[in-house]
Amino acid sequence: MVWTIACILALLCTNFLHVHGFDENDGPADDPNDQFPLPHYYKQYGVRGKNFDIDPERKEPYILCESYNRAECQAKNRSDCITNIKCFPERRSHQLGCMAVLLYNPNLINDSADMEKIVQEPNLKGCWTQDESELRECSAHAECIVDTRHTGSKSTAFKFCCCRTHKCNHVLSYVAEEGPTLNGSNVDSKIERIGDLTSWWFSLCVSLVIGFIAIIIVFIALMYYNHYRKKHGPKNTATNPTEDIPLTTLNRQNKGLPLTYNVHCMVRVGDEVVDLRRTYLLETLSRGRFGVVYLGVIAEKHIAVKLCVKNEVDSWVNEQDIYAVRAMRTHDNICEFISSFEFGGRHWLVTRYYKLGSLYDFLRNRESVMLPESTKIIYGFLSGLAFLHDGQPSKGKPPMVHRDLKSKNVLLRENLTACISDFGLALKFDLGKTPEELTSQVGTRRYMAPEVLEGATEFTQFAFQQIDVYAAGLVMWEILDRTEICWSGEQADDIGEPKLPYEDETGPMPTIGTMRDVVVMRRIRPVVKERLKNDENASLVVGTMEEMWETEPDGRITSGCARDRIGRIINQLYGPHPKPSHEEVLDAGPEMVALVVNGVLAKDIPSEQEFADVLCAPGPLNLQETIDREEALEKAAEEAAKAAKTAAEAAAHRAAKGDLVPNDVGDDAAALLQRVPR
Repeated sequence: MVWTIACILALLCTNFLHVHGFDENDGPADDPNDQFPLPHYYKQYGVRGKNFDIDPERKEPYILCESYNRAECQAKNRSDCITNIKCFPERRSHQLGCMAVLLYNPNLINDSADMEKIVQEPNLKGCWTQDESELRECSAHAECIVDTRHTGSKSTAFKFCCCRTHKCNHVLSYVAEEGPTLNGSNVDSKIERIGDLTSWWFSLCVSLVIGFIAIIIVFIALMYYNHYRKKHGPKNTATNPTEDIPLTTLNRQNKGLPLTYNVHCMVRVGDEVVDLRRTYLLETLSRGRFGVVYLGVIAEKHIAVKLCVKNEVDSWVNEQDIYAVRAMRTHDNICEFISSFEFGGRHWLVTRYYKLGSLYDFLRNRESVMLPESTKIIYGFLSGLAFLHDGQPSKGKPPMVHRDLKSKNVLLRENLTACISDFGLALKFDLGKTPEELTSQVGTRRYMAPEVLEGATEFTQFAFQQIDVYAAGLVMWEILDRTEICWSGEQADDIGEPKLPYEDETGPMPTIGTMRDVVVMRRIRPVVKERLKNDENASLVVGTMEEMWETEPDGRITSGCARDRIGRIINQLYGPHPKPSHEEVLDAGPEMVALVVNGVLAKDIPSEQEFADVLCAPGPLNLQETIDREEALEKAAEEAAKAAKTAAEAAAHRAAKGDLVPNDVGDDAAALLQRVPR
């Protein structure tokens, strides 16, 4: 009955498509020589034959784009310089697209006819393979609709367009201020075209059939499960009924089929070795482009579990590669890595759970932050960044860059020690790293440095490190913007609502174009509160921050220099603290304490004066050090006595035989006896 209904639906859809002119040969024909299966992530490129094809030699996806450069064209006829090229993705996360650029003088444009002529003569055409976030700027997938980009010059302007189908940059369109969209062929076209009706109905019908079959399968499975429970009785599948059901239920539902052993999933918790695949996922901590982070519990310990998005496996692999460096797993200011593995069709990355969460969350959960707390947090993540940038050949650590530093990627321990996390976009500068591997423009737009927004990055180690330094300066601003200056009983600052860098200028979701206009063209930086600038202590931190977000990379200080400056500021302001005076201790008032002097309990309840005498005395008061010293002396005495006894017995034995006892033996025995503590 079920299959009969499914078949009827399929026949109805097929008949409808046939009536509306659909033919199975209308789609792109596969190359008969192309016998290799396509990886699942090729679906991200779109429809084969329309959005991409497979190169038979390279076995890689590509899109056909027109290529043209007016500056290099020497032919009389412009069309002679136009060629079709294959554009391949530089990395798996890249999407395929084509682009075109028009450069013109806006003062010479009088009407739509002038603009139409400019559209017919672009300056540049070519490939536009970028991450999905960049290709969202494309106005339409099937046609190249140009939009205006500001250059900061009244006599120069340019228009840019990108699209995502084969040779879609052949004809360019633009939106006139009044009237329809115009293109290079002087043919009216709509910006929002309705997709192909046949393809749409085909997708709808297939989805209906598959969805109906899936519902029937789930229904049958539920019936079977209920029958099984009635027959065998219910089982307690969770030790705590208030906890969420874990993601991994295989072992609990099939108790006779234990999980296969995997060394990457096994960790030691105390004296117990546990399997991370039994982790209960309690709640969602955060969501990002590369995956979802959950709060997990295993062996009564909390951990953070990051499940990567299926089409972002590259970031999961890259993060493992970064943590494969031993030094990255032992630094106090780097997020503590536990394990990574693939299980249940998902890619797991397990790290330590930080109760305070990210710096972004911390700043929004607190009304304000005091300056000592701010400087400690800043020093922490700058120490982590300086360590990341620093190469340590003796420890097998090459220089690295983060490329996506922001407040959401800085985690806080409960003592406010900052740790850098999320290395999905990080790079290692190993020997042999080719510049081609460093050409992608990545990161969060709001934190992109001016040279990244301009597309003028030098692909060198120093250049990428200075991009991180710029982002670190913006993170410092987020902290200082929430910092309260309240010295000597003054009224606290009006902190206001928490904000992201440039949020007042760009809003919550800025585009690349908006950020370029604000940061590069207008050279705007986040506003620093006057109270911070005027305060003697906070102004030192502000000065360091402003040297980190300079426009030119060479004008910025390095991460190591920034860390050292903040460290000196902390030492200058807050430490080291001197021992208290007698008066300060006595003013603190009496407490019920036990007085220990040199490891000996001197008095159960000392007087205030006796307590002050001991507290202000020089040298540490450490009972464990005293015990260790006494044990070391006893051990040395036993070893010396044993050695002296052995030497004396040897001398006596030789004397009994009539042998002469060498003077050095006697001297050694005497020396050993002298070493015995009295």
